[in-house]
Amino acid sequence: MRTSLLLVFRAATMSLNGERALISDLIERRKIMNFFNEKRWLAFETGKFICAKCGAEMKFEDKWEEHLYCPKCGYKVDAEHYGFDSEEEYEALYPTLEERLAREKAKEAEKTEN
Repeated sequence: MRTSLLLVFRAATMSLNGERALISDLIERRKIMNFFNEKRWLAFETGKFICAKCGAEMKFEDKWEEHLYCPKCGYKVDAEHYGFDSEEEYEALYPTLEERLAREKAKEAEKTEN
């Protein structure tokens, strides 16, 4: 089950004391967390989501903060997809069951060969 990473980070920034250490730790781990691209990190750090089409600041479309829209050009994007240039780039982060089973099968085959 995927949770909205944006909601996780918003919750982490609500408190000023204990969560600052959490945020610092997340920023330190930035290089190994491949599901955060540069645009997502910039949005997390600044609180501003920039439209990929026109460069204006985007706003949340709903109260659950699941969708972003650009008031200037009308571009819309799912909050979890923000910062990805293509659907393929986003989908690569979440392999399908078939892809995972194929990887496991390949690993087992490799073990039996050795």
